[in-house]
Amino acid sequence: MLSHIKTSSPYRHLTILIILLGILISAASSAAEKPMKIDHDNAAFTLTECVRISLKNNPVMRIGKENVFSAGEEIGEMKAPYYPEVSLQSGFKRWQTHAFLPSGLSRPDIPTVIGPTDDWSAGLQARLLLFDSGLRKARLERSKAKFGEAQEDNQRLRQELILSVHKSFFALEAAYQADSVSRRSLERANEHLRLAKIRHDAGAVPQADVIKAKVQVAQAELSLVRAKNMVRIAQGGLNTAMGLPVGRSTRVRPESAKLIFEPQVDLALMLKQAEHQRPVVKAAVQRIIAAEQNVNAAESKWGPVIRAEGGYGWRDDELAPHDEAWSAGIVLELPIFTGFARTHGVAKNRAELRKAEADRDRIINQVREEVWASISNSREAKEAVQAARVLVVEANEDLRTSRERYSVGAGTITDLIDSETSLAKAEGNAVEAKWNLHTADSQLKYSLGKLTQ
Repeated sequence: MLSHIKTSSPYRHLTILIILLGILISAASSAAEKPMKIDHDNAAFTLTECVRISLKNNPVMRIGKENVFSAGEEIGEMKAPYYPEVSLQSGFKRWQTHAFLPSGLSRPDIPTVIGPTDDWSAGLQARLLLFDSGLRKARLERSKAKFGEAQEDNQRLRQELILSVHKSFFALEAAYQADSVSRRSLERANEHLRLAKIRHDAGAVPQADVIKAKVQVAQAELSLVRAKNMVRIAQGGLNTAMGLPVGRSTRVRPESAKLIFEPQVDLALMLKQAEHQRPVVKAAVQRIIAAEQNVNAAESKWGPVIRAEGGYGWRDDELAPHDEAWSAGIVLELPIFTGFARTHGVAKNRAELRKAEADRDRIINQVREEVWASISNSREAKEAVQAARVLVVEANEDLRTSRERYSVGAGTITDLIDSETSLAKAEGNAVEAKWNLHTADSQLKYSLGKLTQ
């Protein structure tokens, strides 16, 4: 195909190089659009891998990308008025009109009607905007601000998606550990049932102890059923966040989640960081810039517009016109009265600017509240983890004591079951506290605008 390119010798190789480069870029772009393929269905993912898959597969990222692309194309559209407009015009009309002659020239042999006649025309028309009182510049700067807003919105979508993956990842890890807690509780319940049967067969306890132990086993089995369902639901949530089939049996690696907290909390510094780093605040600032340019565009309509216009072509009363026709000149337009549209337009856009500034202040206050709540939740999560660890140790010791007392006949089956219930609850609370701590860490990073992976 390249052999048919007709170019002069000095530019031939350059043209071929440009075409090949375009083909390579197009191929790379097509490859980038394809969702990431997961090679192993049973592979266990780290948190970083889950985030990477979600950024590649989740449709949310395509929405942000297309918004940025659209805003970038609008910049190109707003640059168009800086270039000349050239158009090809061709037309046909048949016309007839009355000739208004001065009274001294009127004679019976001079007709007062011109036509009917054919009018064929063809040619090029060109126009170039020389001055428009700043309208082009204002619209271009507004489109650049909208492009910046689209970029920040894309970053916001990215961070929100990462936060969603983090929460889903930790929810699945919590469900896995809750499942393990339920299995251990079931094993202990079966052991208690075995111990009750042994003591009943020895005549040391009544049949009621065996019945109560069986009830405990049934309750433990029910808890295990619920834990398995939690795992399935959490898997579906993580799969959806990653853009994978919801029913996929996804596994994760718990050791991949690491907690990174600020060693010291400087509230003023953290609030300032959030205000400067959160994409939602940056997008609000870009909206203010766009609103300011809308005001400039509205005010420019009070000024004059100067255009250079020209045309060249042919015009005749035949299908193939032969008579040359050309024109060239400069046009000045200065609106005098437009029904107060310009006044209302400026006032409207200034109101929109004030609204954008108020919205920025609202968003900053909201971000500050989020940072404050995230710090508080992080502190609570740390304290809850420490308290839960102590509670698990104490509950284990209480269960050990109750089991020994029941074995020697110094305790009742009720005491043993109560101790087992307390331990199962303490282990469940420890699991919840641990993964709440992970989630609180991610939420804090998100509120500061630092959640990037």
